[in-house]
Amino acid sequence: ATAAVKVAPPLPTVLAPLAEQLAAGDEPAPIVTKFLTGKRLPLVDGETVTFVYRGRGDDLAVAGDMIGMRREEPMHRLGSSDLWWWTTTIDRRARISYTFLVDNEPQPDPSHTRRVASTVLGPDLNWQRGAGLGMSWFAMPDWPGNQPAATPARGRLEKFEVPVPKPGSAAGETLSTQLSAWLPPGYDGGSARYPVLYVLDRNALEHGDWRDHLDRVVGRTVAPLIVVFVEAPQMRDFDQAFVSTVVPAVENRLRLASGRTAKGVVGMGFGGHGALMLVLEHPELFGAVGIQSYYGLESTQTEVEAALAKAQPAELPLHFYLEWGRWDLRSPHEEMDMRASSVWLAEKLRAQGYAPLGGEVLDTTDFASWRNRTDVVLESLFPAAGTVPTGFAAWAASP
Repeated sequence: ATAAVKVAPPLPTVLAPLAEQLAAGDEPAPIVTKFLTGKRLPLVDGETVTFVYRGRGDDLAVAGDMIGMRREEPMHRLGSSDLWWWTTTIDRRARISYTFLVDNEPQPDPSHTRRVASTVLGPDLNWQRGAGLGMSWFAMPDWPGNQPAATPARGRLEKFEVPVPKPGSAAGETLSTQLSAWLPPGYDGGSARYPVLYVLDRNALEHGDWRDHLDRVVGRTVAPLIVVFVEAPQMRDFDQAFVSTVVPAVENRLRLASGRTAKGVVGMGFGGHGALMLVLEHPELFGAVGIQSYYGLESTQTEVEAALAKAQPAELPLHFYLEWGRWDLRSPHEEMDMRASSVWLAEKLRAQGYAPLGGEVLDTTDFASWRNRTDVVLESLFPAAGTVPTGFAAWAASP
């Protein structure tokens, strides 16, 4: 047998002038420096994107939303320089989170400061198990999002904890559920009662910019409300403890409006399943649910089908917001696609008689994506009186 010969891919057009100069045999460092000066990385030419890394390393790779989880692509060294590259095609409406792997160690792009912390992936590009992954991000020219300026604080954050019974333990043993309640302007010193929205993700405040969004839209395009961020302890069947212990404790502590239509739940990723099951199994308590990127597996989809079979949308209607990214989380090696699971859920809800708002958005997954539409979620679930939610229109994906 003959040995296979690795063939280098065609050099991207944007790097051709640099390759010609390096081929002249001059010292590469100043040539590369001059070429990169003033350029925004990655290099975008139409829908062709060239990721560029410059620095020390013997084994360079790139990973990110454009490839999928549990996978990386090798980068190519340009001549004898310290510049490495990899090129691909990306939709001009996309926003991408990515990272380099330098000698197998993840490293954000050192050429700029547009950084995000993944709450889904770990350093090995697998599911996160306690160790986070710092990533870079960039947006293509036609991405519909923006980075709004920070808003002066208008609401107040109040932190407290609620003990919940420890499953299978002796009487009296408890675990602590940490809660952070955002209270709207006018709450202190007033007597009004407010709707409440429970957010079932501990990362929503830090990585989701929820407080900034609340300060900006509540009382304007969103009805005055209270938002409670729930950091659940590590325990099975927390939904039971949430309904029997956490919800009553919050109602005793804060001035909440009565009635199921004044209570909602929001979840992201795998937390979207928890939020969905809460409202399906307790429609007498909750009237609204928001889900960003439904991470559904075969086992959880079976639970959803069983709960929907018992649902009574005519007697106890539910107000749904459901969105997913055009380039949502996927793992090509095992045919896992969370975009497909979200589409599946939307179809099941409509077949049961529900009419979920939202749909496909021009974005990816994780809080780097979800935080761009926090205002859309809020405006869809609890719009201010006299307003019609329109924020989703800018994100609506077209073929």
